[in-house]
Amino acid sequence: MNIPVPETIDTPRLTLRRYKRRDEMAFIDFMTDEEATRYLLFKEAERTVDGARERFERALLNYGSPIPVFALAVASKDDDRFVGACGLNRVDMEPDAMQVFYDIIPAEQGKGYATEAARAMIEYAREHGVAKLVAFLRGENARAVSVAKHLGFEDHGPTMHHGRSGRRYVLNLDGAASTARSTTAQPA
Repeated sequence: MNIPVPETIDTPRLTLRRYKRRDEMAFIDFMTDEEATRYLLFKEAERTVDGARERFERALLNYGSPIPVFALAVASKDDDRFVGACGLNRVDMEPDAMQVFYDIIPAEQGKGYATEAARAMIEYAREHGVAKLVAFLRGENARAVSVAKHLGFEDHGPTMHHGRSGRRYVLNLDGAASTARSTTAQPA
């Protein structure tokens, strides 16, 4: 399932938006921070300065592709400062499902930003006809598991995802009202 990547999604305190050139250094700092990425499925090479820079460039270029990567920067609405990342991915062998992901830099954790960003991703997916969201989480990632459970995801047991063990959390979507506002890019 492919859904359009919005220019922005606004929440009360955050703007979820496409990456911009000015995010590059904050993104590299995020990707090379062992604490920020220890539960994420990035390859070791992507956790280097050069690897993070290459991944950032791919993200910028992919927005213009026929099947863009649905990856957004999480930015503070007050000053547009990068505080994390979120997005949606296709799930192999499940055409009606998408994977949701969210991560907040360590200095900004504990403020409810992950919950706010994930909730906006849920609402956006629901608005675009996604029937089910899946979160692949490592059990030791207590904060991400807490966010998923708080938002109604149910634990569907152990799983392997990209060669790593974890748990599969599932949320069936039912079309409830949205509180986030999105602006979808218009074709050029």
